[in-house]
Amino acid sequence: MAWNAFGRFDGHAIAVRGGEEPRHDRRWFADEVAIDHFLARKIPFLFIPKIIRRMLDMSGGEGNFSSVHELLQYDSTIRQETRRLIERDYLH
Repeated sequence: MAWNAFGRFDGHAIAVRGGEEPRHDRRWFADEVAIDHFLARKIPFLFIPKIIRRMLDMSGGEGNFSSVHELLQYDSTIRQETRRLIERDYLH
């Protein structure tokens, strides 16, 4: 996780890291799934950045698409992976 000098979680570090790497698209798709689970009261708010971090760490440099169809398929795949991660590691 990214922690600042005050010992607090620094979500900005995830945002900057994601924007600098070709896999930044994964962050947005994973974020939406995590937020949906939070709003449905299935996970605590502080799990959202943990889930995004795990999804970023799992990626393999994706992010270049030659068509809208490829982007939408990638979106669907990342959302499914994020749901599986949440169900496996964060729902108790």
